[in-house]
Amino acid sequence: MLRLVDGAYAVVSRAPWDSEVRSLAHSRRRTVAPAHGAELTRLAHGIPEDEEPGPLFYELQSAGLADRGLDPVDPAVSARLVELGEGFRWHLRAHPGADELVELLRRAHTRRKLSLFEHGQTACLPESGALRCLELTARMGPRQRVLIIGDDDFLSLALSRLGHRVTVVDIDEVLIDFIRRVAHDEGLTVDARVQDVLPPMPEELQAAFDVVITDPMSFEGCFTAFLSRAVSAVPVGGAIFTCVHPLARQVFRQVVWGLPVVVEEYLAELSAYYYEGFIENWYRSDMVVLRRGDGEPRWRTTEAIPLHNIIAGKLADRMHGFTDVRPVPFQRPRFSDVEATLDGLLARLGTLVERHVHVGERHAHYYAALKDGGHVALVFDQQTGAFSYDLFPSTAEIEATFCSAFGRMMPLARTVTFRREAVSLGAPAPVTRKKQRA
Repeated sequence: MLRLVDGAYAVVSRAPWDSEVRSLAHSRRRTVAPAHGAELTRLAHGIPEDEEPGPLFYELQSAGLADRGLDPVDPAVSARLVELGEGFRWHLRAHPGADELVELLRRAHTRRKLSLFEHGQTACLPESGALRCLELTARMGPRQRVLIIGDDDFLSLALSRLGHRVTVVDIDEVLIDFIRRVAHDEGLTVDARVQDVLPPMPEELQAAFDVVITDPMSFEGCFTAFLSRAVSAVPVGGAIFTCVHPLARQVFRQVVWGLPVVVEEYLAELSAYYYEGFIENWYRSDMVVLRRGDGEPRWRTTEAIPLHNIIAGKLADRMHGFTDVRPVPFQRPRFSDVEATLDGLLARLGTLVERHVHVGERHAHYYAALKDGGHVALVFDQQTGAFSYDLFPSTAEIEATFCSAFGRMMPLARTVTFRREAVSLGAPAPVTRKKQRA
């Protein structure tokens, strides 16, 4: 296969902005002109040996960034995904045979050496994708007719492997083409279609499925649009699995009150994600199981949905605090010190519900669920002693408490910087690259 070399990946932007080729191994970047964006996308996904590449391939090959005869699966990206998923494998312990499903999803994510944020996409980790599919199967049973509205997470592949009859619709032609290719290579059957939620719903998709799964951006208009289409795709009694940003729990309740559905089950903070460049993202989403009742959705199948319902929205009531702590070289803390500090702090605050710790060769992870539905999620670099954490919800008082606790442990650490802001859930502009899942 002709593709970008191991560890290299593409960040594709719309014209007139340049795209880039980056690497997991170093910080250097190579700019790619907008005219070559389509070929860069093909190279990121891999081009069969019998197809003739364009001029960009030879340019990148001479720079050591692309080559022939490579395996479709990039071992460097695969290793990074294994590392990112280590702290979440324990979620699957109740599902025998989950490893095979995780491997399938990891192969798919590894082959997509591309970040394309035109549609506000951020993928969930293979472990989280497998967990979603296994939880759905456990509740609904085998051989269900499943519709997926938007599949940046490749759930269609995992659900097909589990024996379901899967249809996936997505506005992203590049993504749908990629799902078709991977499904073919894996020997899976997936009906993958380019379909926008905005136009009236095709008749063949109406009340044709047992269950729908979707992960819209978490503000009122987008929830209402995607869930209206999901409701129309199942008969009365059909199930809908959807994902909710913790900031939007109250907004979600308001949307549900206006739809012919009832909440059957709520799985808090089920899914974890990664940013562009296969970087850990400490955002978590809830999964909610809904059942359709009698009545019509807000947007009927014959109605077009206005575009602004999909691309605009803001949540500012409860905010995340993202923090980096960088110790000086001769006062590097041990993870056990950081863990003990967090344990003591949460014990004094009296907010801890459950905690999980995973110590890997390079990174250690600490996750604590809090009584108010929030969390503390920390990743620790074993080599440098640096660590980053996400505190939700974040307030000035809680920030000061955490800063003080870590300041006492490492008095000479560099500035502890909180980046706390309201979460914008609109589609990101190509040049800003907002790193927030919604």
